[in-house]
Amino acid sequence: MRDARSQRADTATAIRDPSAEPARGSRRPAYTRLQVLGLLLIAGTGLAVTAAIIMTEPRLAGEVLVFFGPVAAVTLLAAWLAWRYGAWARAVAVIVGAAAAVLLSWTATALSHPQSVVDFGLGLGVATGVVLTVGGGIAALVAGRRGRVATERTSVERRLTRGVAVALGVALAASAVLTLAGRSTVDPAETAGAIPVEMAGFEFRPAEIHLDGPDGRLVVRNADVFLHDLSIPALDTGIVQITPGSTVVVELTGAAAGTYVVYCTLHSDLSADQPGDEDMTALLVVR
Repeated sequence: MRDARSQRADTATAIRDPSAEPARGSRRPAYTRLQVLGLLLIAGTGLAVTAAIIMTEPRLAGEVLVFFGPVAAVTLLAAWLAWRYGAWARAVAVIVGAAAAVLLSWTATALSHPQSVVDFGLGLGVATGVVLTVGGGIAALVAGRRGRVATERTSVERRLTRGVAVALGVALAASAVLTLAGRSTVDPAETAGAIPVEMAGFEFRPAEIHLDGPDGRLVVRNADVFLHDLSIPALDTGIVQITPGSTVVVELTGAAAGTYVVYCTLHSDLSADQPGDEDMTALLVVR
């Protein structure tokens, strides 16, 4: 009898012992982890693309850090707030996610370019991160109001996290295969007498291309990790797409003497009357 009473007393003490209960700080509304994952994905994608640009073109380090640095800093701060504090912090994180969607809306077009893994990865990472941030944040706010808290991921969160990880991995792997398989080269015989042009650091090199006579060929190489294209609207060349690492030949025929603007339409504002300093352009001078 005494042993039975002692056992019941020990059990009651263990139940009342705060150290036996989950820490209060570890109890968060369901789906909070999804929101934090989304914010980390946005920040991580921006930092990964920044690293890729800096490794291939170090002189652009300042420009890309000025753009992606603040985005990464704000999203990481929002992730910490959402993880550490209450409903107001999760609401702020939703706003940050929506703002990132607006600020980085241009990355959505990259989803249509799976043949360029860096472009595609940027668009995919940002889009997925925004969906998780906003969707998970709203779900967490609703769960918090209903008193649904958890010390670890719920079964729904685990399935979603695994599903997102697998989908991202498969999509990026497929894009990498397409990027490598889609690289085009030029037969050395085609380069004879052609004018070499390189696309690197979001610039044409040389910035001024000289063509003697109305006909000629450009041998254009994309040395960037991003997709580029080439178009000379005044000569009706159409748009020639050049994937990362690829080289193509652009035929020019019947060009009258004069100066023409060469565009990368993906990284230029074609609505302006004259190209600006931020546009990726060159001049073709036909003599």
